[in-house]
Amino acid sequence: MLLEHDEALASLFTTEPTLAATEPGASGQASAELLSAELVSAECMPLDPGAVMLLSILECLNAEHAQGRAQVSLAALCKRLELRMSTLQRLMTALSEQALVHVHIHKERLVASLTAEGAAVALALQSA
Repeated sequence: MLLEHDEALASLFTTEPTLAATEPGASGQASAELLSAELVSAECMPLDPGAVMLLSILECLNAEHAQGRAQVSLAALCKRLELRMSTLQRLMTALSEQALVHVHIHKERLVASLTAEGAAVALALQSA
């Protein structure tokens, strides 16, 4: 699915201009309409489920942070997001490699908190 999405995005940037846009006397409106139709079709592509889960984790951590809880246990996140612990840990590894979350042990429990960059991304997602 990711490869299909990457190929679709790459085709948007590498497509040749259409005949309507290159013919003498052709209006720029026809090419603009074609470009906007291509962008709309690219926007309607389904998202990768892994990416959706990563964004869900950021959203959940941001909601907890907004309620005054800086740290959330991974067990609580599993329950809220209905994920297995192994899946959540794999996703948290990806997020921590990007410096969006910090996972550590607190009182013998794994907990996660947003970094400053993670909070900025979560706020940007919330406003989008």
